[in-house]
Amino acid sequence: ALDLLAYAINPGEALGNGAGTNLTLKRVTPPAMERLSLPVYHTIILHGVTDLPAQTLNDLAAYLNNGGGLWLIPDRDTSPMRFHEAFGPLLGGGQLGSLKPLTEATTVSRDQAALAEDWLSPLLREEWGDLRDLQFNEVFNFSDPGTAQPLLKADNGDWLMARVHHGRGTVVVQLFPGDLQASSLPRASAFVPLVQELLRALSLARTPVE
Repeated sequence: ALDLLAYAINPGEALGNGAGTNLTLKRVTPPAMERLSLPVYHTIILHGVTDLPAQTLNDLAAYLNNGGGLWLIPDRDTSPMRFHEAFGPLLGGGQLGSLKPLTEATTVSRDQAALAEDWLSPLLREEWGDLRDLQFNEVFNFSDPGTAQPLLKADNGDWLMARVHHGRGTVVVQLFPGDLQASSLPRASAFVPLVQELLRALSLARTPVE
């Protein structure tokens, strides 16, 4: 799953053809984050991570307060309880629930009003590919959303991604695992533009301080 995500972020670099986009990926282990200066990064992606040093969690909160972007991707082994213990203070009251297999695969809702961000409109207009190619087989429940909003919804009403404003920054919680068992997204033509546009939106998002 990490290799698929790395490819979507910068296909040229992943294929050894040099920097194909202006996005540069730096991989670090959770313990190493304690030594990073988070403000130098436009967006931070945490994939399958629930164990972080206490100082790093404080640093993430400060990073978001100052306008940073955070993308959280639970994997199928993620414990909802551990996820909440790690990131609960950043989720505006939202809480990740159990991973549920769907009896019937669902696709992305075509309802424009269900989108929290205009940059996703090309997805619904099928400019990035046929929506029928996007099938989701498993999603995490997302209970008591609090101030969280659905960034992207499925045809059956499930949230596929949630968005939470924290300070001047934004947290996006992906509500399906990133592997091929959970969805067909990594194989679909929409995968690369969706990832790149999400990262662009997170790097540009700044909410006013009230």
